[in-house]
Amino acid sequence: MYDLERLFDDHDIEYWTKGKNVSKGWTNIQCPFCNDKSNHLGVNINTGAYNCWKCSSSGELSFLISELLSIEEYKSKKLIKKYREDFIEVKKEKRVVSNTELILPKEATNILPEKHRQYLIGRGFDPDYIQKKYGIMACDILGDYKFRIIIPIFFKGRLVNFAAKAIDDSANLKIKNCPNEKVVIQRDSLLYNIDNIKNRKAIIVEGFTDVWKMGDCAVATMGTKFTNAQIQLLSDYCSEAYILYDSKEKDPQALIQAEKLAHSLYSLIKKVEILELPHGDPGDLTYSEVENIKKEIGII
Repeated sequence: MYDLERLFDDHDIEYWTKGKNVSKGWTNIQCPFCNDKSNHLGVNINTGAYNCWKCSSSGELSFLISELLSIEEYKSKKLIKKYREDFIEVKKEKRVVSNTELILPKEATNILPEKHRQYLIGRGFDPDYIQKKYGIMACDILGDYKFRIIIPIFFKGRLVNFAAKAIDDSANLKIKNCPNEKVVIQRDSLLYNIDNIKNRKAIIVEGFTDVWKMGDCAVATMGTKFTNAQIQLLSDYCSEAYILYDSKEKDPQALIQAEKLAHSLYSLIKKVEILELPHGDPGDLTYSEVENIKKEIGII
């Protein structure tokens, strides 16, 4: 781990430890490699790796310091040793287990009512395929989850959580989560569809329907916010990650969150790339458009 604040203070380099471009575990500066008017270059405090999200410059801390201080790189390597603390491996966060068994809502049924089927058809899905592939169920007119699709969440083949998606897109609460006191593993320690990742390549999306449209290569953070536990899970399962969140037109914050996620993954995964949609979200894509995206990034 590097004491970057002391390093930058000692050499009069302006830096930021918080703000819109700064992710947890990173310290940002103005990029010396491009016409950066802000603080787009981040340095990972654990690895010393840097990356600029404006010009895509990346590399090791020694090269960055040699550029900033106009000294030879061998001198910068000696210099930064003074700011490297004895490395202590941080233990991975445990995935919180609350119960030994998850019980789905008693009103949930394997028979999809016609209104649930029509909702899926209207979103471009084959209800029978989605039910068979992802084990979805339905709650009809009774219970806390009425008029919702029950979405089981598995981890290592085990049912550990669930979410309930409203079939009315105008509902105040589109996704209703299983209460934490009833889950086996909490939602913020999971990635939806992680069991189906193959060849250590993943397209990271926001929601359940995005996964259904993108297929086995996709995992969902279940929202644009993410946790350290999810980052660790991605680093365990993936060598390549492609982030495909909602378009900027649909959600202005989506690209910002995608950049933060990419920033957090940069030092942990071999390849990280942000894919941008011109409009809509991945769940709105046609299957032909999905195949084109997969071919473009070589994930088929």
